[in-house]
Amino acid sequence: GMVKEKSSAIPRGPLFILHQLCPNYSNAQLLGVISCLAYSIFSLLMTLTNKAVLTVFDFKFPIALLIYQNIFTVVLLTSARSLGYIDFAGLHRPTVQSWYPVNVLFVFMLLSGSYALKFLSVPMITIFKNLSTTATCMGDYVLFGQPLSGSILFSIALMVASSIVAGLNDLEFSSEGYLWMGFNCLASAAYVLYMRKAMKTTQLSEFGMVYYNNLLSIPTLLPMLLVSGEFPTVLSTEMSSTFFTIFIWSGISGFFLSLCSFWAVKTTSPTTYSVVGSLNKIPLTVLGVVFFGTNMNVYGAISIVMGLMAAFLYSAAKHWSAKSNAELPK
Repeated sequence: GMVKEKSSAIPRGPLFILHQLCPNYSNAQLLGVISCLAYSIFSLLMTLTNKAVLTVFDFKFPIALLIYQNIFTVVLLTSARSLGYIDFAGLHRPTVQSWYPVNVLFVFMLLSGSYALKFLSVPMITIFKNLSTTATCMGDYVLFGQPLSGSILFSIALMVASSIVAGLNDLEFSSEGYLWMGFNCLASAAYVLYMRKAMKTTQLSEFGMVYYNNLLSIPTLLPMLLVSGEFPTVLSTEMSSTFFTIFIWSGISGFFLSLCSFWAVKTTSPTTYSVVGSLNKIPLTVLGVVFFGTNMNVYGAISIVMGLMAAFLYSAAKHWSAKSNAELPK
């Protein structure tokens, strides 16, 4: 019979070329790969841009930076909509009510992460981030019946192990840091899982989700801006033209990161989305050495190899489970 493909998501060109290269994959699988790659690329760009803004240019206002990225995205979306380039649903109370928990979890995830950073080194945080992937995977299985196999569990365990190896030099104990990071793991898993539920109930388009998430973050973050003492200090920041350019760029990458993360969850699953997030640390480590002159030790190198093995295993396991599911009568 005729299968209706959703052609709106991506022009026929790239998908057609990919089909020639990988004839065994369905459109849905290819879209999943493209969306995860896009999410991965913008996630890297965002991390490097924010690192540059907060460290190289010494802009010490992470919450102000977030609010700026949110406002930038909302303005960009509404302008594009009024010019007729894109279309998405405006604000409706029931949709706001369904989406608001996603947003609160999102903001809580960001904040607990930045508080944990005060007490723990980045390698320690990476270990915990990988633990939150495990939590997401379990939740995905329990709540949505996302298939779980031994090889998928093993690949996620390998990711956690690889981050522990990377942090062997930096293993440190801080009760406050561990507490914030524990909150962060729960919030990260709950955010992605609840997002999947909200996607189903609200039926928003990707642009709609980006609009809601960024717009609703602003009132949640504003009180924090005042409590943190970033406001009014932030107003007296000197801006060079280079810094201004990077600042604008951080707004643009923030927009694309939002868009790609919703697209990735929609085309794959919360688990795959989290795994991609965990694996992002591999290119990030390499880029950190190149751009910010971080030191690379033996542990770091071993952990990258382990992480790559885990990535390969996970994608293979997903491919096998997709194959066996396809062969079973639906």
